[in-house]
Amino acid sequence: MSIIEINESNYQTYTKLDIVAFSFAYEGAMGDSGSICIIDKAGQIYYAKYCWSDDCIDRDHIKDIIPIFDELEFHMFGIETKNENWASVDLGFGM
Repeated sequence: MSIIEINESNYQTYTKLDIVAFSFAYEGAMGDSGSICIIDKAGQIYYAKYCWSDDCIDRDHIKDIIPIFDELEFHMFGIETKNENWASVDLGFGM
Protein backbone atom coordinates (compact mmCIF):
# COMPACT_ATOMS: atom_id res chain seq x y z
CA MET A 1 0.00 0.00 0.00
CA SER A 2 1.44 3.35 -0.96
CA ILE A 3 1.22 6.62 0.94
CA ILE A 4 -1.24 9.12 -0.52
CA GLU A 5 -0.06 12.72 -0.53
CA ILE A 6 -2.59 15.41 0.32
CA ASN A 7 -1.82 18.97 -0.76
CA GLU A 8 -3.60 22.22 -1.49
CA SER A 9 -4.43 21.09 -5.02
CA ASN A 10 -6.25 17.90 -4.00
CA TYR A 11 -7.30 18.22 -0.34
CA GLN A 12 -11.02 18.47 -1.19
CA THR A 13 -10.89 14.84 -2.38
CA TYR A 14 -9.99 13.74 1.17
CA THR A 15 -12.60 15.50 3.32
CA LYS A 16 -14.56 12.32 4.10
CA LEU A 17 -11.80 10.08 5.46
CA ASP A 18 -12.66 7.69 8.31
CA ILE A 19 -9.68 8.73 10.42
CA VAL A 20 -8.54 6.57 13.33
CA ALA A 21 -5.22 8.31 14.08
CA PHE A 22 -3.11 11.22 12.95
CA SER A 23 0.12 12.94 13.89
CA PHE A 24 0.83 16.64 13.66
CA ALA A 25 4.31 18.16 13.80
CA TYR A 26 4.75 21.84 14.58
CA GLU A 27 6.46 24.10 12.06
CA GLY A 28 9.68 24.04 14.05
CA ALA A 29 9.54 20.45 15.25
CA MET A 30 12.57 18.19 15.13
CA GLY A 31 12.45 15.74 12.24
CA ASP A 32 9.65 16.19 9.69
CA SER A 33 8.46 19.63 10.77
CA GLY A 34 5.19 20.98 9.36
CA SER A 35 3.87 17.53 8.52
CA ILE A 36 0.67 15.61 9.11
CA CYS A 37 0.32 11.85 8.85
CA ILE A 38 -3.18 10.32 8.80
CA ILE A 39 -4.28 6.69 9.06
CA ASP A 40 -7.82 5.76 8.10
CA LYS A 41 -9.94 2.81 9.22
CA ALA A 42 -8.75 0.69 6.28
CA GLY A 43 -5.10 1.28 7.24
CA GLN A 44 -4.38 3.64 4.34
CA ILE A 45 -1.72 6.24 5.16
CA TYR A 46 -2.01 9.86 4.00
CA TYR A 47 0.69 12.50 4.25
CA ALA A 48 0.47 16.29 4.07
CA LYS A 49 2.71 19.29 4.64
CA TYR A 50 1.22 22.57 5.84
CA CYS A 51 4.50 24.45 5.52
CA TRP A 52 7.92 23.98 3.91
CA SER A 53 6.52 22.62 0.64
CA ASP A 54 5.71 23.91 -2.85
CA ASP A 55 2.06 22.78 -2.71
CA CYS A 56 1.48 22.63 1.04
CA ILE A 57 -2.05 22.53 2.36
CA ASP A 58 -3.30 25.82 3.79
CA ARG A 59 -3.44 25.53 7.58
CA ASP A 60 -7.10 26.63 7.46
CA HIS A 61 -7.90 23.57 5.33
CA ILE A 62 -6.51 21.03 7.79
CA LYS A 63 -9.82 21.03 9.67
CA ASP A 64 -11.63 20.16 6.44
CA ILE A 65 -9.73 16.86 6.37
CA ILE A 66 -9.40 16.33 10.14
CA PRO A 67 -12.56 17.81 11.77
CA ILE A 68 -11.27 17.19 15.32
CA PHE A 69 -8.42 19.58 14.53
CA ASP A 70 -10.76 22.50 15.27
CA GLU A 71 -11.31 21.17 18.81
CA LEU A 72 -7.65 20.79 19.74
CA GLU A 73 -6.04 23.06 22.30
CA PHE A 74 -2.42 23.77 21.45
CA HIS A 75 -0.10 24.40 24.40
CA MET A 76 3.60 25.04 24.57
CA PHE A 77 4.38 21.43 25.47
CA GLY A 78 1.54 19.47 23.92
CA ILE A 79 -1.93 19.29 22.48
CA GLU A 80 -5.13 18.41 24.31
CA THR A 81 -8.70 17.64 23.36
CA LYS A 82 -11.84 17.51 25.46
CA ASN A 83 -13.47 15.20 22.89
CA GLU A 84 -13.80 11.87 24.72
CA ASN A 85 -13.66 9.94 21.42
CA TRP A 86 -10.05 11.04 20.88
CA ALA A 87 -6.91 10.91 23.00
CA SER A 88 -3.73 12.89 22.47
CA VAL A 89 -0.26 11.45 22.96
CA ASP A 90 2.75 13.75 23.20
CA LEU A 91 5.66 12.06 21.47
CA GLY A 92 8.15 14.36 23.21
CA PHE A 93 10.80 15.10 20.60
CA GLY A 94 9.64 12.12 18.57
CA MET A 95 10.40 9.55 21.25
